[in-house]
Amino acid sequence: MIDEKKGSFQLYGFDIMMDKRFKPWLIEVNSNPALDYSTKITEKLVPEMLEDMIKVVIDYGHAPES
Repeated sequence: MIDEKKGSFQLYGFDIMMDKRFKPWLIEVNSNPALDYSTKITEKLVPEMLEDMIKVVIDYGHAPES
């Protein structure tokens, strides 16, 4: 169940595996993804993702009309 609240957003985590032909397979979707640094890769990606998420959320309302 997803609760909608005006002026808010939800971050989802998608677990994807790639097969030997690099075909992606969706394993699960998490409504409350872990943001811990469990590997060297997540140590780099989590801070980048959080920064990008804030840019999208904040800048979205200030984007010029095209």
